[in-house]
Amino acid sequence: MINRKMNRTILCIAILIVSLNTRAQTYERIVAPESTVTDTFYHHYIVEDKYRQMENVTSPETQHWLKSEEKLAKRYLAISSNKTQSYPSIDKYRHADFEFPHKVGDYYFTYAYYNDNNVPALFYQKSVNADPKIIVDPMDISSSNYIDIKYFTVSNDSKYMPLPIIGMAAI
Repeated sequence: MINRKMNRTILCIAILIVSLNTRAQTYERIVAPESTVTDTFYHHYIVEDKYRQMENVTSPETQHWLKSEEKLAKRYLAISSNKTQSYPSIDKYRHADFEFPHKVGDYYFTYAYYNDNNVPALFYQKSVNADPKIIVDPMDISSSNYIDIKYFTVSNDSKYMPLPIIGMAAI
């Protein structure tokens, strides 16, 4: 019995170590080209600069180093962004009640209550199946007043939308 528990413990520790090693990122250092330049200031202060040539961003060595750094940064950012997809995770639980969309010009417009707001926001979309995009959110205008978007118009070519007429009353 003790031997079985010990085997199970060792197996759990081994799995934990293997899983930690596979998830860990190894740091890959890209070495910048060095070439020491020495300056003397006021005949007394000696300053050595190993990376002076890096100030010339058009040199081939600097361009190569910058591209290598950019490639490395993109790889690390892609890995870290996959680990922390908090906004899409939270956004999938977001609730919105859309009213029936109506077409004005080339676009479909709809009002929607979202995030437990008690006033509807105005959304538009290019087609009925497209994702709605917000035009006016009354809560962005004022969170202390009740703002209601009464009606709006769209230009004949559907290029412009004058400001919607908004009714406002204190809550």
